[in-house]
Amino acid sequence: MVNSTSLFTIQTVPMYVHVHRLGHFFVTTVGTGYQLLVFVFLPVGILGMLPGQLSEVVAGKLVMEHADRLRTDLSYQIWRLRQTNKDGIQTNELRQFAWPWIWRSKLRLSGIDAKIMVASRLATMQKSDPDGMATKQQILGLGDTQIAMDYQFQRSPRSLRNWYLGLGLSLPTGKSQLQPTQADLANQFYSEILNFKVSRLGEGFNVNGSLFATYKFDVLQLAIGGNYLAKGQYQVLPGKIYNPGNELQFQTVTLWQGQIAGWQNSFGVRGYSPDRFDQQIWFQQGIEVLANSILTFRFPKGQIFIEHQLTHRLKNHQLEGQQFGLQLRNTNNNLRRSAFGGRYRVSPVTQVKLQYERLFTLPNENKMGRSTIRSTSFETAIQFQDHLWANFGIGFGQGEIVPIDYQQPETESLAGNPDGLENRIQLNGFSFWIGLRQQGIFDSD
Repeated sequence: MVNSTSLFTIQTVPMYVHVHRLGHFFVTTVGTGYQLLVFVFLPVGILGMLPGQLSEVVAGKLVMEHADRLRTDLSYQIWRLRQTNKDGIQTNELRQFAWPWIWRSKLRLSGIDAKIMVASRLATMQKSDPDGMATKQQILGLGDTQIAMDYQFQRSPRSLRNWYLGLGLSLPTGKSQLQPTQADLANQFYSEILNFKVSRLGEGFNVNGSLFATYKFDVLQLAIGGNYLAKGQYQVLPGKIYNPGNELQFQTVTLWQGQIAGWQNSFGVRGYSPDRFDQQIWFQQGIEVLANSILTFRFPKGQIFIEHQLTHRLKNHQLEGQQFGLQLRNTNNNLRRSAFGGRYRVSPVTQVKLQYERLFTLPNENKMGRSTIRSTSFETAIQFQDHLWANFGIGFGQGEIVPIDYQQPETESLAGNPDGLENRIQLNGFSFWIGLRQQGIFDSD
Protein backbone atom coordinates (compact mmCIF):
# COMPACT_ATOMS: atom_id res chain seq x y z
CA MET A 1 0.00 0.00 0.00
CA VAL A 2 1.30 3.46 -0.88
CA ASN A 3 2.57 5.55 1.99
CA SER A 4 0.16 8.45 1.73
CA THR A 5 2.06 10.47 4.32
CA SER A 6 4.99 11.01 2.01
CA LEU A 7 2.66 12.42 -0.60
CA PHE A 8 2.34 15.73 1.15
CA THR A 9 5.97 16.54 1.85
CA ILE A 10 6.28 18.82 -1.16
CA GLN A 11 6.35 22.56 -0.72
CA THR A 12 7.46 25.41 -2.94
CA VAL A 13 7.14 29.13 -2.68
CA PRO A 14 3.47 29.46 -1.67
CA MET A 15 1.13 30.53 -4.39
CA TYR A 16 -0.03 33.44 -2.28
CA VAL A 17 3.46 34.93 -2.74
CA HIS A 18 2.64 35.38 -6.40
CA VAL A 19 -0.89 36.50 -5.54
CA HIS A 20 0.68 39.12 -3.29
CA ARG A 21 2.72 40.41 -6.22
CA LEU A 22 -0.36 40.42 -8.42
CA GLY A 23 -2.32 42.45 -5.88
CA HIS A 24 0.33 45.16 -5.69
CA PHE A 25 0.47 45.26 -9.48
CA PHE A 26 -3.25 45.97 -9.66
CA VAL A 27 -3.10 48.84 -7.17
CA THR A 28 -1.14 51.17 -9.41
CA THR A 29 -2.42 50.01 -12.79
CA VAL A 30 -6.02 50.66 -11.85
CA GLY A 31 -5.62 53.73 -9.66
CA THR A 32 -6.76 55.03 -6.32
CA GLY A 33 -10.38 54.28 -7.04
CA TYR A 34 -9.64 50.56 -6.74
CA GLN A 35 -7.40 50.38 -3.70
CA LEU A 36 -9.37 47.43 -2.35
CA LEU A 37 -7.63 44.96 -4.63
CA VAL A 38 -4.61 44.49 -2.42
CA PHE A 39 -6.94 43.16 0.23
CA VAL A 40 -8.97 41.07 -2.16
CA PHE A 41 -5.90 39.34 -3.52
CA LEU A 42 -3.98 39.26 -0.25
CA PRO A 43 -5.88 37.42 2.50
CA VAL A 44 -2.72 36.00 4.10
CA GLY A 45 -0.02 36.41 1.49
CA ILE A 46 2.44 38.30 3.61
CA LEU A 47 2.90 35.32 5.90
CA GLY A 48 4.80 33.56 3.16
CA MET A 49 7.33 36.36 2.90
CA LEU A 50 9.16 36.05 6.20
CA PRO A 51 11.39 34.33 6.08
CA GLY A 52 10.64 34.86 2.42
CA GLN A 53 11.79 35.31 -1.09
CA LEU A 54 12.56 38.41 -3.08
CA SER A 55 9.91 38.19 -5.77
CA GLU A 56 6.97 39.77 -3.98
CA VAL A 57 9.21 42.37 -2.32
CA VAL A 58 10.68 43.56 -5.60
CA ALA A 59 7.31 43.72 -7.34
CA GLY A 60 5.84 45.56 -4.39
CA LYS A 61 8.56 48.21 -4.55
CA LEU A 62 7.85 48.76 -8.21
CA VAL A 63 4.22 49.66 -7.82
CA MET A 64 3.08 49.84 -4.20
CA GLU A 65 1.36 53.10 -3.27
CA HIS A 66 -0.91 52.27 -0.33
CA ALA A 67 0.11 49.56 2.12
CA ASP A 68 -2.16 48.21 4.80
CA ARG A 69 -1.66 49.27 8.38
CA LEU A 70 -3.51 46.24 9.75
CA ARG A 71 -4.96 43.16 8.11
CA THR A 72 -6.44 39.99 9.57
CA ASP A 73 -8.46 37.08 8.19
CA LEU A 74 -10.20 34.06 9.63
CA SER A 75 -10.32 31.15 7.20
CA TYR A 76 -11.47 27.53 7.02
CA GLN A 77 -10.23 24.95 4.51
CA ILE A 78 -11.11 21.30 4.01
CA TRP A 79 -9.84 18.73 1.52
CA ARG A 80 -11.35 15.25 1.15
CA LEU A 81 -8.94 12.64 -0.19
CA ARG A 82 -10.34 9.43 -1.66
CA GLN A 83 -7.75 6.78 -2.51
CA THR A 84 -8.43 3.44 -4.18
CA ASN A 85 -5.88 0.65 -3.77
CA LYS A 86 -5.71 -3.13 -3.49
CA ASP A 87 -7.09 -2.97 0.06
CA GLY A 88 -10.19 -1.02 -0.96
CA ILE A 89 -11.15 2.65 -0.71
CA GLN A 90 -9.61 4.89 1.92
CA THR A 91 -11.05 8.34 2.63
CA ASN A 92 -9.49 11.05 4.77
CA GLU A 93 -10.27 14.69 5.44
CA LEU A 94 -7.75 17.44 6.16
CA ARG A 95 -9.14 20.57 7.83
CA GLN A 96 -7.65 23.84 8.94
CA PHE A 97 -8.82 26.93 10.80
CA ALA A 98 -6.31 29.76 10.39
CA TRP A 99 -6.16 33.26 11.85
CA PRO A 100 -3.21 35.27 10.51
CA TRP A 101 -2.62 38.97 11.07
CA ILE A 102 -0.17 41.61 9.89
CA TRP A 103 0.65 45.09 11.22
CA ARG A 104 2.74 47.81 9.55
CA SER A 105 4.05 51.16 10.72
CA LYS A 106 6.71 53.78 10.11
CA LEU A 107 9.85 53.73 12.21
CA ARG A 108 12.37 56.51 12.88
CA LEU A 109 15.71 55.70 14.51
CA SER A 110 18.62 58.19 14.76
CA GLY A 111 17.22 60.28 11.93
CA ILE A 112 16.67 57.28 9.63
CA ASP A 113 13.17 56.65 8.32
CA ALA A 114 12.18 53.03 7.74
CA LYS A 115 9.08 50.86 7.62
CA ILE A 116 8.39 47.92 9.90
CA MET A 117 6.07 44.96 9.57
CA VAL A 118 5.06 42.37 12.18
CA ALA A 119 3.08 39.23 11.34
CA SER A 120 1.98 36.03 13.06
CA ARG A 121 -0.86 33.50 13.00
CA LEU A 122 -2.84 30.93 14.95
CA ALA A 123 -3.91 27.73 13.22
CA THR A 124 -5.18 24.19 13.61
CA MET A 125 -4.28 21.12 11.57
CA GLN A 126 -6.76 18.27 11.74
CA LYS A 127 -7.08 14.90 10.01
CA SER A 128 -10.12 12.65 10.35
CA ASP A 129 -11.78 9.64 8.78
CA PRO A 130 -15.42 10.41 7.78
CA ASP A 131 -16.35 6.78 8.50
CA GLY A 132 -14.93 6.96 12.02
CA MET A 133 -12.55 4.04 11.47
CA ALA A 134 -9.40 5.96 12.46
CA THR A 135 -8.53 8.19 15.40
CA LYS A 136 -8.77 11.92 14.74
CA GLN A 137 -5.42 13.73 14.78
CA GLN A 138 -5.01 17.43 15.53
CA ILE A 139 -2.35 20.11 16.04
CA LEU A 140 -3.21 23.51 17.51
CA GLY A 141 -0.69 26.27 18.06
CA LEU A 142 0.74 29.70 17.42
CA GLY A 143 3.01 30.43 14.50
CA ASP A 144 6.39 32.09 14.48
CA THR A 145 6.47 35.89 14.82
CA GLN A 146 7.88 37.56 11.73
CA ILE A 147 9.38 41.05 11.69
CA ALA A 148 10.59 42.93 8.60
CA MET A 149 12.23 46.33 8.21
CA ASP A 150 12.70 48.16 4.95
CA TYR A 151 15.00 51.13 4.29
CA GLN A 152 15.21 53.23 1.11
CA PHE A 153 18.53 54.96 0.43
CA GLN A 154 18.54 58.65 -0.44
CA ARG A 155 18.96 59.35 -4.15
CA SER A 156 19.68 62.27 -6.43
CA PRO A 157 16.54 64.05 -7.70
CA ARG A 158 17.67 63.32 -11.27
CA SER A 159 18.33 59.65 -10.68
CA LEU A 160 15.96 57.02 -12.04
CA ARG A 161 17.22 54.43 -9.56
CA ASN A 162 16.12 53.63 -6.00
CA TRP A 163 18.08 51.31 -3.68
CA TYR A 164 16.36 49.29 -0.95
CA LEU A 165 17.82 47.35 1.95
CA GLY A 166 15.65 44.82 3.78
CA LEU A 167 16.06 42.81 6.96
CA GLY A 168 13.65 40.12 8.12
CA LEU A 169 13.59 38.07 11.32
CA SER A 170 11.47 35.02 12.07
CA LEU A 171 11.29 34.54 15.83
CA PRO A 172 10.65 30.93 16.97
CA THR A 173 7.47 31.62 18.93
CA GLY A 174 5.49 28.93 17.12
CA LYS A 175 4.95 25.26 17.81
CA SER A 176 7.98 23.50 16.32
CA GLN A 177 8.59 20.39 18.44
CA LEU A 178 6.14 17.63 17.55
CA GLN A 179 5.44 14.08 18.55
CA PRO A 180 6.04 11.43 15.84
CA THR A 181 2.33 11.16 15.02
CA GLN A 182 2.08 14.97 14.85
CA ALA A 183 5.04 15.16 12.46
CA ASP A 184 3.17 12.74 10.23
CA LEU A 185 0.16 15.03 10.26
CA ALA A 186 2.14 18.27 9.84
CA ASN A 187 3.80 16.96 6.68
CA GLN A 188 0.42 16.40 5.06
CA PHE A 189 -0.36 20.10 5.44
CA TYR A 190 3.04 21.06 4.04
CA SER A 191 1.83 20.70 0.45
CA GLU A 192 2.04 23.07 -2.48
CA ILE A 193 -0.84 21.27 -4.20
CA LEU A 194 -3.36 21.62 -1.37
CA ASN A 195 -1.97 25.08 -0.55
CA PHE A 196 -3.18 25.46 3.03
CA LYS A 197 -3.10 29.01 4.41
CA VAL A 198 -0.67 27.97 7.16
CA SER A 199 1.58 25.14 6.05
CA ARG A 200 3.87 25.18 9.09
CA LEU A 201 3.55 26.69 12.57
CA GLY A 202 7.08 26.85 13.93
CA GLU A 203 10.70 26.62 12.84
CA GLY A 204 14.02 27.93 14.16
CA PHE A 205 15.37 31.48 14.30
CA ASN A 206 15.67 32.69 10.70
CA VAL A 207 17.30 35.83 9.29
CA ASN A 208 16.63 37.20 5.82
CA GLY A 209 18.60 40.03 4.19
CA SER A 210 17.87 41.59 0.80
CA LEU A 211 19.31 44.31 -1.42
CA PHE A 212 17.74 45.45 -4.67
CA ALA A 213 17.35 48.43 -6.97
CA THR A 214 14.37 49.73 -8.93
CA TYR A 215 14.37 51.82 -12.10
CA LYS A 216 11.50 53.76 -13.63
CA PHE A 217 11.36 54.81 -17.30
CA ASP A 218 7.99 56.39 -18.00
CA VAL A 219 5.67 53.38 -18.59
CA LEU A 220 8.39 50.79 -17.94
CA GLN A 221 9.71 49.80 -14.51
CA LEU A 222 12.54 47.40 -13.67
CA ALA A 223 13.80 45.82 -10.45
CA ILE A 224 16.79 43.59 -9.82
CA GLY A 225 18.30 42.23 -6.63
CA GLY A 226 18.88 39.29 -4.38
CA ASN A 227 18.37 37.95 -0.88
CA TYR A 228 19.93 35.44 1.48
CA LEU A 229 17.89 33.47 4.00
CA ALA A 230 19.81 31.91 6.89
CA LYS A 231 17.78 29.25 8.69
CA GLY A 232 18.36 28.21 12.27
CA GLN A 233 18.17 24.69 13.61
CA TYR A 234 15.37 23.52 15.89
CA GLN A 235 14.21 20.41 17.71
CA VAL A 236 11.49 18.94 15.52
CA LEU A 237 11.05 15.76 17.59
CA PRO A 238 12.16 14.96 21.14
CA GLY A 239 15.94 14.63 20.97
CA LYS A 240 16.04 15.18 17.18
CA ILE A 241 17.63 18.34 15.75
CA TYR A 242 16.74 19.49 12.24
CA ASN A 243 18.78 22.14 10.41
CA PRO A 244 17.17 23.17 7.10
CA GLY A 245 19.41 24.45 4.33
CA ASN A 246 19.94 28.17 3.75
CA GLU A 247 18.64 29.83 0.58
CA LEU A 248 20.14 32.31 -1.91
CA GLN A 249 17.98 33.92 -4.58
CA PHE A 250 18.44 36.40 -7.43
CA GLN A 251 15.40 38.01 -9.05
CA THR A 252 14.48 40.44 -11.81
CA VAL A 253 11.04 41.96 -12.40
CA THR A 254 9.79 44.12 -15.28
CA LEU A 255 6.51 46.01 -15.36
CA TRP A 256 5.00 47.77 -18.37
CA GLN A 257 1.91 49.91 -17.83
CA GLY A 258 -0.16 51.21 -20.72
CA GLN A 259 -3.46 53.06 -20.80
CA ILE A 260 -5.66 49.96 -20.79
CA ALA A 261 -3.21 47.11 -20.24
CA GLY A 262 -0.30 46.12 -18.05
CA TRP A 263 2.28 43.36 -18.32
CA GLN A 264 4.51 42.12 -15.51
CA ASN A 265 7.23 39.48 -15.83
CA SER A 266 9.61 38.05 -13.26
CA PHE A 267 12.53 35.65 -13.47
CA GLY A 268 14.58 34.21 -10.63
CA VAL A 269 17.06 31.53 -9.63
CA ARG A 270 17.19 29.99 -6.15
CA GLY A 271 19.85 27.74 -4.63
CA TYR A 272 20.06 25.81 -1.36
CA SER A 273 22.64 24.50 1.05
CA PRO A 274 22.19 20.90 2.34
CA ASP A 275 19.65 19.94 4.99
CA ARG A 276 21.03 18.30 8.13
CA PHE A 277 19.35 15.94 10.56
CA ASP A 278 21.17 15.26 13.83
CA GLN A 279 24.27 16.95 12.35
CA GLN A 280 24.32 14.57 9.37
CA ILE A 281 23.79 15.82 5.82
CA TRP A 282 20.81 13.89 4.44
CA PHE A 283 19.17 15.99 1.70
CA GLN A 284 20.34 18.42 -0.99
CA GLN A 285 17.66 20.43 -2.76
CA GLY A 286 18.37 21.14 -6.44
CA ILE A 287 18.52 24.62 -7.95
CA GLU A 288 15.15 26.13 -8.90
CA VAL A 289 14.35 28.41 -11.83
CA LEU A 290 11.27 30.60 -11.31
CA ALA A 291 9.26 32.52 -13.90
CA ASN A 292 5.96 34.36 -13.74
CA SER A 293 3.97 36.47 -16.21
CA ILE A 294 0.80 38.51 -15.60
CA LEU A 295 -1.22 40.32 -18.27
CA THR A 296 -3.93 42.75 -17.12
CA PHE A 297 -6.67 44.55 -19.06
CA ARG A 298 -8.59 47.41 -17.44
CA PHE A 299 -12.04 48.80 -18.09
CA PRO A 300 -13.98 51.61 -16.32
CA LYS A 301 -15.30 49.56 -13.38
CA GLY A 302 -12.80 46.75 -13.09
CA GLN A 303 -10.29 44.56 -14.85
CA ILE A 304 -9.43 41.05 -15.96
CA PHE A 305 -6.11 39.27 -15.71
CA ILE A 306 -4.27 36.22 -17.05
CA GLU A 307 -1.33 34.72 -15.17
CA HIS A 308 1.09 31.87 -15.77
CA GLN A 309 3.71 30.65 -13.31
CA LEU A 310 6.53 28.14 -13.80
CA THR A 311 8.88 26.51 -11.29
CA HIS A 312 11.56 24.30 -12.83
CA ARG A 313 13.52 22.12 -10.39
CA LEU A 314 16.86 20.47 -11.00
CA LYS A 315 17.54 17.05 -9.55
CA ASN A 316 17.64 16.64 -5.77
CA HIS A 317 19.85 14.27 -3.81
CA GLN A 318 18.34 12.24 -0.98
CA LEU A 319 21.39 11.14 1.01
CA GLU A 320 19.84 9.26 3.90
CA GLY A 321 16.32 7.89 3.78
CA GLN A 322 13.05 9.77 3.78
CA GLN A 323 13.26 10.92 7.42
CA PHE A 324 10.30 13.15 8.27
CA GLY A 325 9.87 15.03 5.00
CA LEU A 326 10.79 18.36 6.58
CA GLN A 327 12.68 19.79 3.62
CA LEU A 328 10.84 22.37 1.57
CA ARG A 329 10.76 20.38 -1.65
CA ASN A 330 11.70 16.72 -1.66
CA THR A 331 10.83 15.70 -5.21
CA ASN A 332 11.89 16.99 -8.61
CA ASN A 333 8.37 17.64 -9.90
CA ASN A 334 8.13 20.84 -11.90
CA LEU A 335 5.23 23.14 -11.08
CA ARG A 336 2.89 24.95 -13.48
CA ARG A 337 0.14 27.34 -12.48
CA SER A 338 -2.34 29.18 -14.72
CA ALA A 339 -5.02 31.58 -13.54
CA PHE A 340 -7.72 33.71 -15.13
CA GLY A 341 -10.08 36.09 -13.40
CA GLY A 342 -11.39 39.56 -12.91
CA ARG A 343 -13.12 41.91 -10.58
CA TYR A 344 -15.90 44.44 -10.89
CA ARG A 345 -16.89 47.49 -8.84
CA VAL A 346 -20.59 47.03 -8.16
CA SER A 347 -20.89 50.33 -6.27
CA PRO A 348 -18.50 52.93 -4.82
CA VAL A 349 -18.17 50.81 -1.66
CA THR A 350 -18.57 47.24 -3.00
CA GLN A 351 -16.36 45.15 -5.24
CA VAL A 352 -16.48 41.50 -6.33
CA LYS A 353 -13.82 39.18 -7.70
CA LEU A 354 -14.04 35.84 -9.53
CA GLN A 355 -11.03 33.63 -10.31
CA TYR A 356 -10.36 30.25 -11.93
CA GLU A 357 -7.02 28.56 -11.36
CA ARG A 358 -5.29 25.38 -12.47
CA LEU A 359 -2.23 24.12 -10.63
CA PHE A 360 -0.37 21.00 -11.69
CA THR A 361 2.96 19.28 -11.12
CA LEU A 362 4.62 17.31 -13.86
CA PRO A 363 6.06 13.83 -13.27
CA ASN A 364 9.62 13.78 -11.98
CA GLU A 365 12.59 12.25 -13.82
CA ASN A 366 11.25 8.79 -12.90
CA LYS A 367 7.84 9.59 -14.45
CA MET A 368 6.20 9.61 -11.02
CA GLY A 369 4.22 11.96 -8.82
CA ARG A 370 2.07 14.04 -11.17
CA SER A 371 -0.90 15.96 -9.78
CA THR A 372 -3.45 18.58 -10.76
CA ILE A 373 -5.88 20.90 -8.98
CA ARG A 374 -8.64 23.05 -10.51
CA SER A 375 -10.20 25.68 -8.27
CA THR A 376 -12.71 28.52 -8.47
CA SER A 377 -13.15 31.31 -5.93
CA PHE A 378 -15.51 34.23 -5.41
CA GLU A 379 -14.90 37.17 -3.11
CA THR A 380 -16.74 40.34 -2.08
CA ALA A 381 -15.28 43.37 -0.31
CA ILE A 382 -17.19 46.23 1.32
CA GLN A 383 -15.88 49.58 2.52
CA PHE A 384 -17.22 50.70 5.93
CA GLN A 385 -15.11 53.81 6.54
CA ASP A 386 -12.51 55.79 4.60
CA HIS A 387 -9.73 53.30 5.32
CA LEU A 388 -11.59 50.25 6.65
CA TRP A 389 -12.67 47.32 4.49
CA ALA A 390 -14.26 43.95 5.16
CA ASN A 391 -14.19 40.99 2.81
CA PHE A 392 -15.55 37.48 2.60
CA GLY A 393 -15.15 34.73 0.04
CA ILE A 394 -15.62 31.07 -0.81
CA GLY A 395 -13.64 28.64 -2.93
CA PHE A 396 -14.06 25.16 -4.43
CA GLY A 397 -11.38 22.79 -5.66
CA GLN A 398 -11.14 19.44 -7.41
CA GLY A 399 -8.27 17.33 -8.69
CA GLU A 400 -6.17 14.21 -8.36
CA ILE A 401 -2.71 13.12 -7.27
CA VAL A 402 -0.64 10.13 -8.34
CA PRO A 403 1.54 9.71 -5.25
CA ILE A 404 5.14 8.58 -4.88
CA ASP A 405 5.84 5.54 -2.73
CA TYR A 406 9.07 6.19 -0.88
CA GLN A 407 8.97 2.81 0.83
CA GLN A 408 10.02 0.83 -2.25
CA PRO A 409 12.70 1.34 -4.93
CA GLU A 410 11.57 3.61 -7.74
CA THR A 411 12.41 0.99 -10.39
CA GLU A 412 10.20 -1.57 -8.63
CA SER A 413 7.34 0.91 -8.32
CA LEU A 414 7.56 1.76 -12.01
CA ALA A 415 7.59 -1.87 -13.07
CA GLY A 416 4.61 -2.82 -10.92
CA ASN A 417 2.47 0.24 -11.54
CA PRO A 418 3.92 2.52 -14.23
CA ASP A 419 1.10 5.06 -14.23
CA GLY A 420 0.10 4.94 -10.59
CA LEU A 421 -3.49 4.23 -11.64
CA GLU A 422 -4.32 1.98 -8.72
CA ASN A 423 -3.22 4.45 -6.05
CA ARG A 424 -4.56 7.61 -7.61
CA ILE A 425 -6.07 9.98 -5.03
CA GLN A 426 -9.18 12.01 -5.87
CA LEU A 427 -9.41 15.45 -4.24
CA ASN A 428 -12.39 17.66 -3.40
CA GLY A 429 -12.00 20.86 -1.43
CA PHE A 430 -13.92 23.79 0.01
CA SER A 431 -12.83 26.99 1.76
CA PHE A 432 -14.25 30.25 3.05
CA TRP A 433 -12.76 33.31 4.72
CA ILE A 434 -13.73 36.62 6.29
CA GLY A 435 -11.43 39.49 7.13
CA LEU A 436 -10.79 43.13 7.97
CA ARG A 437 -8.27 45.55 6.55
CA GLN A 438 -7.21 49.04 7.63
CA GLN A 439 -5.55 51.11 4.95
CA GLY A 440 -3.71 54.38 4.50
CA ILE A 441 -0.59 54.29 6.67
CA PHE A 442 1.82 55.13 3.83
CA ASP A 443 -0.37 57.41 1.76
CA SER A 444 2.05 60.31 2.10
CA ASP A 445 5.06 58.38 0.71
